[in-house]
Amino acid sequence: MTPEGSRARRLAASIALVAIGLGVSLYLTISHYSDSEVACASGESCDRVAASAYATLFGVPVALLGTLNYAALATLVLADALGSAELRPNVRMGAVVLTAAGLAFSVYLTLVSATDIGVLCLWCLTSLAATTALFAVSFSTLYQEQQAA
Repeated sequence: MTPEGSRARRLAASIALVAIGLGVSLYLTISHYSDSEVACASGESCDRVAASAYATLFGVPVALLGTLNYAALATLVLADALGSAELRPNVRMGAVVLTAAGLAFSVYLTLVSATDIGVLCLWCLTSLAATTALFAVSFSTLYQEQQAA
């Protein structure tokens, strides 16, 4: 595969993963502020997680933090796709840092959910999967860029 073809595939994957993560976090943010139940295929587990003390951080819903993180990642993905070549290394490093922070926080929340709350939320696991994949894509993109330099 050509370098441009590989870049296009990574960008497409990043766009799809950001859309998934943003959709999940937006849904959970809207559910939080509207005081509505969270639709969950596994019963009440999502509502238990959403109602827990871990659903907010300093009064800010964790879902809103996820929304902001995914929105920032969407901006970086667009900057990578449309920005100048000189800007790309910084944009890609920013994506690695944001996804690493999001991944660390998601892993922490998943462990807390499993151990302290006693249930796992499918929405949260979906966000964890999207963040994990985004980290892998952003890290491999930065790594390949540095190998090519």
